[in-house]
Amino acid sequence: FPVTISCAELPHFDVEKINDTHFVLIYHSDRRMGDFAHGLLLACLDYYQQKADIHISQLNDEGSKVRFEIIAK
Repeated sequence: FPVTISCAELPHFDVEKINDTHFVLIYHSDRRMGDFAHGLLLACLDYYQQKADIHISQLNDEGSKVRFEIIAK
C-alpha cells in the first residue's frame, strides 16, 4: 500500500543541459540540504563510474537555492 506524507517538503531540481558533457542543476529546498545533494551527486558519479567536476554556488544567503555545474571529464 502506498504511504502518503502530506507534510513532506521535497526538494526539487531545475535542470539545464548545456551539451552532452555539461549540465547545470539548481537545487531548491527550504530544508537547506545542498551539502547532502552534493554528496548524492558524488555518489551517483561513483556508482556509474563517471568522472566530473562539480562547481557549487550558493544562490541565496539561506542556502535553500544552490547551483551545481557538472562538467564531465
